[in-house]
Amino acid sequence: ASADYLTQVTAPSGRYFNYADAREFVPPRPVLHWFAQKRSQPQIAAPELLRLAGKAAPIEGELQGIYERHDALAFWWRGTDMADCRATPSKLVCASGDRPSAPAPLAWLGHGENPVAVFRSAWDDPRATYLAIKGGSPATSHAHMDAGSFILEADGVRWADDPGMQDYHTLESAGVNLWDGKQTGARWDIFRLGPEAHNILRFNSAPQLVAGAATFTDFSPDASAALDLTPLYRDHATSVRRKAGLLADGRIAFEDNWTAGPAPVEVTWQFLTHADITVEPRGVLLRQAGETLRIRVLSPEAITIQIDDLSQPPRPSDAPSPGLRRIRILVRTPAGQPGRIVIHAETGSFTTAQP
Repeated sequence: ASADYLTQVTAPSGRYFNYADAREFVPPRPVLHWFAQKRSQPQIAAPELLRLAGKAAPIEGELQGIYERHDALAFWWRGTDMADCRATPSKLVCASGDRPSAPAPLAWLGHGENPVAVFRSAWDDPRATYLAIKGGSPATSHAHMDAGSFILEADGVRWADDPGMQDYHTLESAGVNLWDGKQTGARWDIFRLGPEAHNILRFNSAPQLVAGAATFTDFSPDASAALDLTPLYRDHATSVRRKAGLLADGRIAFEDNWTAGPAPVEVTWQFLTHADITVEPRGVLLRQAGETLRIRVLSPEAITIQIDDLSQPPRPSDAPSPGLRRIRILVRTPAGQPGRIVIHAETGSFTTAQP
């Protein structure tokens, strides 16, 4: 399962789904050769062969030596026959007799304290559409307030971003009580760790409940998953569900349903991005690296769209996030009433393919 997880949370860009304190860059992982040998699945080690051949993004900065010192283990675990192997990001064929096994699935669900669901339109295509979404709880070790958050890539661009963790030393040296994870603790005031910096739902702008946890209630190999988020928002809603997935026609679909508690609620749908944003009557148009993504709000009719510049740190102890912006789509729901927001994202390649 560990090897499957590492394969699945690596997006077409070669970057990780970097939820919680995970980093975005993919370090050397020579242990994949051990998994490939033990499971007789050579394609597990394909990303490592590409890296050793200089066909993957290099590690830069102070972490380079720390991670690359383990490269020699690849020869210990797999042997010198690696020179006879040909690799793509998900396939490996070796002259030494390894038989390529079945390709990894396009839809995958990982269980555990921080369950994740991953969907992609294809392997071995850097322009493939990739959607990864997580459950879990802010109460787990090194967690952020990111239950229900997701990242999205398509046409070679990461459209929905997570700014990632902030170096702990910079926070602790500024006197921030990083480990105060109570509901009102200082940990959740840190921009990158709290609710402001993730692609989540917000109810009345309040933080998620630390004691709550999101669980997957449905998963389909046809590329959709559903989360029960209710325990994270019990102060404001009696039921909260999030569904996300890839549609057969190439669009990306999001649907959130809730029932307001005894008081009215303002629900915010958050989407963080480094793209340029143009607000449209029923959504937004994103532009980045010569590509486009259109986010359309199908329901409800009454919405408010706001764009926030998050590039500057909100507090002196916070790290800057150059170029980061946040889309907020706001919906009001009366007390005790159901609410819903349905959103489709259309890639530039989808738009071009339409008649």
